[in-house]
Amino acid sequence: MKEKVKQYLEWKGTYAHRASVNYRIWLDRFIEVCGDKPIEEYSISDYVKYKHWIENHFSPYCVMYATIVIKNFFRFYRDQNFICLSPSFIKLPHVTAKSHRAVTEEEFNKTIEGIPENNFRSLRDLLLIRLLWDTGVRVSELCDLDISQINEKKHSAVIRTKKTGNQRIIVWSEDTNHLLMKYMGMRLELNHVNHASALFIT
Repeated sequence: MKEKVKQYLEWKGTYAHRASVNYRIWLDRFIEVCGDKPIEEYSISDYVKYKHWIENHFSPYCVMYATIVIKNFFRFYRDQNFICLSPSFIKLPHVTAKSHRAVTEEEFNKTIEGIPENNFRSLRDLLLIRLLWDTGVRVSELCDLDISQINEKKHSAVIRTKKTGNQRIIVWSEDTNHLLMKYMGMRLELNHVNHASALFIT
């Protein structure tokens, strides 16, 4: 089974590297719970055993994600005519969407008031928070931002969204742009990372 998992993840990694990393975690757990044996020997009872285990250890959203991983794994080999558990028997659980409470303006202001601007690391963190607040981008989209994408005159950048892959323009306030220019001045003085194109660095 471990060899089959390795082959599957190598294929998955050709178009979704981050997903393949997460898939490995859940597939390894499946093997831990159900044992390492040839793929054709796994049965419905193995899946039921695994489902009960994850339900007792993780949230409903994790259970749903783990179920998707297993279903996609067996579909991958079933589509290649391997004798294995049919993915049609693996049903996705119903999960009630939860409401995400938004941060209030008061909470936002209280957070940024406690972050100083007098050193590179804290200035970077303050800028990250302000850009998240102003633009509503995903954390991963912000972390992927390159210096070349910044239009300092228009206080904007063109990004490619994670969900659809489409291009989107994000804009930020004058106060945030002031911090960005201050950060950029310090960022470009770091000789050991001048070759890096990423806006945010450690």
